[in-house]
Amino acid sequence: MINFIKNTFFLFFILVLGACGGGADTQKKIIAKVGFAYLYAEDLQGIDKGFSREDSLARTQFFIQRWVEDELLWQVAQSAVSETELMRAQVERYRRTLILQAYNENLIKDELDTTFSNQQIADYYQQNKSDYANAEALVRCHFIKIAINSPEADKVKGWFEEDSKLYFKQIQTACVDKATAIALSENTWLPLNNILQHIPNKLQPDSPEKGLSLSEADANFYYLFRIFEYEPAGGYRPLVTVKEEIKTILLFQRQKELLDQKRTQIYINAENEQRFELY
Repeated sequence: MINFIKNTFFLFFILVLGACGGGADTQKKIIAKVGFAYLYAEDLQGIDKGFSREDSLARTQFFIQRWVEDELLWQVAQSAVSETELMRAQVERYRRTLILQAYNENLIKDELDTTFSNQQIADYYQQNKSDYANAEALVRCHFIKIAINSPEADKVKGWFEEDSKLYFKQIQTACVDKATAIALSENTWLPLNNILQHIPNKLQPDSPEKGLSLSEADANFYYLFRIFEYEPAGGYRPLVTVKEEIKTILLFQRQKELLDQKRTQIYINAENEQRFELY
């Protein structure tokens, strides 16, 4: 599959190579020539990237052969098909689209403010909170599932029961490569079910809630679970979990506003300068 993707990508690459018409560029090394179209060595740079050394030559030859075939087909097609007004109009529309797209991209790059304050993000969140309903319960927590016979497992249990924040570094160091499951990113919200799936049903808390501290064990594992914050299903995703999503939305809105303003400004300037007429 990977080789197929590579072949497809590079085939597309060779199909869109700028085959230079007219005279050859004498400063460049010519690889192939069909009529007045030339394929240069620099056009083939990178087409063998990612392939083994032994495959490189064969693949390069393949793409040169395909370029020649495509140029020959193009020349036959040009002779066999007359260019119509519709074709020319479609080409011109595509050209206009590319130029306008490039203009808009440059405008956005040069003039768009891409920074947002926490207040702007919070305001959007509050105004559109219904868009961020959560279908499942979420928690900020510490959780560890560690084999009872693991080195320092008893110490981890003791540290966790006393204060997992206070002994965070010790717990983290002791659990490296030893814990079967671990969640110690206190500021990350996780689906509650992602945690509960690691705890046997009979040991799961009856009612998960903020402040819960669970320390259970079976014959093989310690299950250590502390909830710092809990958001029930049917509530709303916490702001911190949708912050980047909101930034993307605000950025899109700001882009649209900038382009609309520029369009209006250009129209007004042209109107004032009488650069167009309406009939």
